[in-house]
Amino acid sequence: MNAPSSRSSRQTNLLIVVALLMIAAAFAAYSIIMMSWFKSAPRSGGASSVTAESRAEAESRLKAARREFRSHLLDARAHLRLSDALWKAGRPVDSFYVMYAARQLFSTEAFSLAHAEIILGAGGPAAAMRQRLRGPRDASLSVPIHAEIAREHPDSPEGRQSLDALSRLAAGDENAPGGESAALARAALEELHQSDPTHPGKLAALGMAFFARGDYALAHAVASEAL
Repeated sequence: MNAPSSRSSRQTNLLIVVALLMIAAAFAAYSIIMMSWFKSAPRSGGASSVTAESRAEAESRLKAARREFRSHLLDARAHLRLSDALWKAGRPVDSFYVMYAARQLFSTEAFSLAHAEIILGAGGPAAAMRQRLRGPRDASLSVPIHAEIAREHPDSPEGRQSLDALSRLAAGDENAPGGESAALARAALEELHQSDPTHPGKLAALGMAFFARGDYALAHAVASEAL
């Protein structure tokens, strides 16, 4: 009589552990976001703490961002550039609403890429590698690219996005039509984890994939490594 209750309790505890892993993996991203905002926030004190030159630069940047916004309304980057320009011009409320509207308008991937590029200043090798994802349409063809990004740049915004993409793919049914991508993603996550077993993002991605598939024993084994 107690077996179902015991199993349910174990699954609940496992979900809590995996959720904590996800929080640990995301903490770095949230820290970067907040630091980038605080670094760019205008100092208090009004006109006495802001030079005429810096005000002029902020206004010039804002005008350029508005022009880009009007001419590229369907580009998430234009929205984020306007939000960033408003923030640096000392208008945080307007900045927030522009960013919030962009989050509602664009897909999660489009918004995340624009946010990483414009707000976090992401770029360099990881961003260049991610450009290759614009070509492949078959999910199985994207797995090696995601795996390479996650292996070489796991703590970058692009690396975290690739780990999340691999986790979602690996949660699929390997025996269903198109299941090849699920098998490849699972193998890629296992390899990433084996090469760096203490990395919280890789642990969380693999654990969440197992949990979403219903492989609770495997998810528990992965989660136990973090304890």
